[in-house]
Amino acid sequence: KKRLEELYRETKLKEQDLNRLKKGEWHEQARAITNLGEMRIRETLFEILQYADNPNEFVRNEAQYVAVVLGGKRALSFLEEIKSPISEWQQIRLLDECMKFQYQLLEKISDWLRSTNHSVVLFGLKVVRNTNQYQGKSEIKKLLYHKNPRIQEKAVETCIDLGYDSLLPELLETYELSKDQKHEETIIRAIGELGNFKHAAFLKDTIKVEKRYEIILEASRALKKLGKRDILLSMSQNGIAARNKAIINHILDDRI
Repeated sequence: KKRLEELYRETKLKEQDLNRLKKGEWHEQARAITNLGEMRIRETLFEILQYADNPNEFVRNEAQYVAVVLGGKRALSFLEEIKSPISEWQQIRLLDECMKFQYQLLEKISDWLRSTNHSVVLFGLKVVRNTNQYQGKSEIKKLLYHKNPRIQEKAVETCIDLGYDSLLPELLETYELSKDQKHEETIIRAIGELGNFKHAAFLKDTIKVEKRYEIILEASRALKKLGKRDILLSMSQNGIAARNKAIINHILDDRI
């Protein structure tokens, strides 16, 4: 690999690719960035970063990815300024590179979580969850109330993955505010993962009054997760709706 890099430099291919990057068509620019990345020409990082928010999706995707390959976590600075959306596939590519510096502190993580670019926020949450960046906790608390339902959902999942039981009051509050059933299901699952005996009454009341099958199912699962089989058994023998009893009995069946 080292010899290939030397030949790439000696044969002036580096200069040719830099020229294509500045003056070529979009496909030539994307190819030039790929070449510079494959040859690990680290001194071109600054030039490549200039294309991280390029109007052409293929060019900016390659520039973002190669920048992180060449520059590591410092190259992620482009996230602070980009206006273009980061696709789901691109987020996966970038996350794969971030996993290589898993135990390093990412000082700018809170800035990403405050971004007005929602795709940057979603990517930031992915990084937090997968590389255990606990310093973003205060921002995650705010994201539980975000106007984008997908960001709310991922913020709840982050609380689960990182064990943020101190955010249970906010999770309960956002449950009451939510108008999205999938989001409510995720919050109840979080209560089952993070809660304690104090939350049993909330889950019991939810099972009693709810008519939505999925919510009753999640609340029953959460009670079982909290070790409150006795409450479920008691409810299954008392005056609640037949369907609710059937769901509880289903959850109590340890064969499932």
